[in-house]
Amino acid sequence: MNNNSNNQRSAPSAKIIRLGEGAFITVVMDGESLTLRASDSQESFDKALEACKAEDWDLLYTCMRPVKKYVSEIKGVEINENGVFYNGEIINNTLSKRILDFALSGLDSKPLCKFLEKLMNNPSRRAVNELYTFLEHQNLPITDNGNFLAYKGLLSNYYSITSGSAQLIQGTVKSGSIYNGIGEVIEMKRNDVDDDKDRGCSYGLHAGTMEYASGFAQGKCVIVEINPADVVSIPVDCNFQKLRTCKYKVVGEYEAPLVEPLYASNWIEDDIGDEDWSGCDCTDCDCVETTETAEASETTLDTSSNPIEVFAFDTPNSSWIDFVEWGVNEELDRVLSVVLRTGESMDFIHVPLWQFSQFQKSVESGQSAGKFFHQFIKSVYEQIQY
Repeated sequence: MNNNSNNQRSAPSAKIIRLGEGAFITVVMDGESLTLRASDSQESFDKALEACKAEDWDLLYTCMRPVKKYVSEIKGVEINENGVFYNGEIINNTLSKRILDFALSGLDSKPLCKFLEKLMNNPSRRAVNELYTFLEHQNLPITDNGNFLAYKGLLSNYYSITSGSAQLIQGTVKSGSIYNGIGEVIEMKRNDVDDDKDRGCSYGLHAGTMEYASGFAQGKCVIVEINPADVVSIPVDCNFQKLRTCKYKVVGEYEAPLVEPLYASNWIEDDIGDEDWSGCDCTDCDCVETTETAEASETTLDTSSNPIEVFAFDTPNSSWIDFVEWGVNEELDRVLSVVLRTGESMDFIHVPLWQFSQFQKSVESGQSAGKFFHQFIKSVYEQIQY
């Protein structure tokens, strides 16, 4: 007979207790098989044994699922039997509960801990409290580096459907619309993004669920990757299916719903864009990107007031590519030209300067120019048809 009327958990459907050498307790509770050995934690074993005698099934369950010897590899994140802590402060939200569940179950919670680390760098208290709940409710997955993925609806030419007057830190704007080609990093000042969740259509970079993006799209839908620290607000309109952020990277075409809980990031540290490409420190050599050109590539292109130069490099190791050139045409599109040894040219628009720089860096390190072209240029950017 169960003497503890406050139990929320039912009595074990099976129970094995072995004492002495090799002591252990095995129980099946609510369909879950749990085993605790005295060698794992004598203190937890003794508490579990007392809980069995007292028929305190809540305490038994807690003892049977201790967080043992868990050391987070993420700076500032600590997980123990008392909960999840960040810089010594306990975190009580959906994310911390999920991290604890992972740790208790022996699953890899490192991506969630990375997410927490980035989220805690978000200056918005509301975003910190609401973002993970929003992602879990809307089935939006996180990435292995602690970012998350969402959907974005576009015009068929990859430009944003709505337009505005906000200035970008990174990205290409034409007539107020933003180009969202694969590989583009789009960024605006955080204080230019509306943080009022009660205002639906307002300033900021928007992304959301598949339902929201597909209903909004006019020809294209893409996948974007977002750092939790960059989320500004989650508007209440559209049934909480969208968010506003100050930065994201377009990482792929929409091909199928994102159904896995975890995906590999496409925003690798050395692939974030111009801001993380240091290039050469010198200012008097033939390096592709000096401080001046780096700044130009990170801002909205305006060649009328600040002309952007044309850059080029030779490909001596290629049997069919003569050289590669990057510049800006009269329509303010960023054009990368692959000039063949036959004299013909293949031109691709909306190619950011950092991609050209990566191309040159790859060739100069002895890598195949043709392989880089086919993998990162031809299959990603739109070719101009003359």
